[in-house]
Amino acid sequence: MSKQQFVLDSRLPVSENQSESDPNHPKNVARKTQIISAQANADTRYDIYPPPRVDAFTDMHASPLSSLQSLSPLYLILGSISIAILCIFICLNIKNLIGRIALVGGTIFLLHYAVGKMENLTV
Repeated sequence: MSKQQFVLDSRLPVSENQSESDPNHPKNVARKTQIISAQANADTRYDIYPPPRVDAFTDMHASPLSSLQSLSPLYLILGSISIAILCIFICLNIKNLIGRIALVGGTIFLLHYAVGKMENLTV
């Protein structure tokens, strides 16, 4: 519904030469204003409301590491590289094949994560 309100002054002077059939007569102006206002209020029931705004260039999918987004990217890069180096040293000393495969996979994931963060890093 329209929140705009029209107020017409009834004390508006009317010249004696102006007939009531004249479209510029204050009575006709007030009547047409009320008609247009009523039509506008009736038309607002059929207005189409725009969909909610979606910001452009945002990732719509939740990241599994979304809780880490508040940390500084530099700390995340350094942490993932240091854990990857630790995994490499543990992998050299472990004898179990399945453990080695898991550590190599974790190391690859950490290095991939660090490189991805370095690509998005802005100075």
